[in-house]
Order: sequence, then structure tokens, then C-alpha cells
Amino acid sequence: MANPIDPVTVDRAACQEVVLTGKDLVGKGNGMDRFSVPISTPGYDSAPYLTATNVITRNPDTGTLNMGTYRAGLKASDRLAIRMVSRPGGAEGHMHWEMYKARNKKMPCAIVVGCPPAVAYMGPQKLPIGVEEIAIAGGAVGEPIRQVRCKTVEIMVPAESELVIEGFIDTEYLEPEAPFAESHGHVALEDYNTVMNITAITHREKAFLLPSFHR
Repeated sequence: MANPIDPVTVDRAACQEVVLTGKDLVGKGNGMDRFSVPISTPGYDSAPYLTATNVITRNPDTGTLNMGTYRAGLKASDRLAIRMVSRPGGAEGHMHWEMYKARNKKMPCAIVVGCPPAVAYMGPQKLPIGVEEIAIAGGAVGEPIRQVRCKTVEIMVPAESELVIEGFIDTEYLEPEAPFAESHGHVALEDYNTVMNITAITHREKAFLLPSFHR
């Protein structure tokens, strides 16, 4: 944290070898239905969930990016429920959501699954507000992390990622989400959470996915 290294931006990236948009996202076998997203705790969870995520949002005032690790439940092939809750000390993603809500705008978002380990480890960290996790990851490995601009939202993502889900999070409506069995043995009961409408999915041609931290 004392020696951050800013990322470098590239024009072409492994995480965008395959690009899916429009009708390729809708319907059985399309969009998120293409991937083997697990039910983490059978008998308890209401849907398949991504839990090993780096969810990236942008501060609309400063332009700084934040990464957070939030669960993302499948609602449809082109819709995800995001557990971006407000709590003491975080989450900065929720703070960004409140800022877009005040502007009556939907919030651009990118969910990264499978990225360089130093970047993945930054998602759950409680860094000071406004500090970009990707720069701390660069400091950890001693060189800049390569990043690329998303195809449909103004968000930068690690270029060597396996899978990137792009879209906009609604700031007018919340929807029911959960139950979900947390890793520490408790069950999060049904609650209202944010919903992301997917605008693009990009990934490596031979993506290796580890979508869950759970057993």
C-alpha cells in the first residue's frame, strides 16, 4: 500500500477474445447459461451464484475505480442479483451506487471472474476510500497490472482475466434476492438487493473458471 504502481492500458486483451452482446445474451444456453455456475450450498441457495468475483464500479465524481467481492446470483441469462450491501467501513461499490442514484442514472459495472492472483486478492480488502485496488496489486507484484477498457461500459478490467461480465446496475429498483448460505455457516435470508442487466460478456477462448470460493 505504501508503494502502489498504476496499471498500464492496452488495446487488445486475452479477456476479450470472445465477445457476446445483444441476442447472444438472451435465452436458454446463452449469456450466463453458457457457463457452469454452481449452486454453492444445495438445499439452501435460491440460485447458482458467482462468489469469487472482483466487482468493479466507477466513482462518477472522481473517475476512480473500486473492486469489491460481492456474490452475484443468476436471475436470467442476462440478469444478475448483486449483494452490494451498505455496512460500516464499506462497501465502496454501494457508495458509488448511491451517487448514481442521486443522479438518476444507472451504474456501470463489470464483474471479473478469474484474474491475476494479486488482483483477485484485492477484492475483499478494506482499503481507504478512493484507493484503487489494481494499483495496490501492481505494488504487490512490483510491476504494472495490464488493463483494458470494457466493450460496453466505461470500466477498466485486468487484461489477463478469464471472464468479464459487463452491464448496468439499476438505481431505481431493488429486487428480492437470496436465501444464500454464507461460508461461515449462516444463511442470509431473503432481502432486497441491486440488479445488474448484462450488456456484454467477454472471455478467453479457453477460459478457466473458478466461480466460487465455497466448498
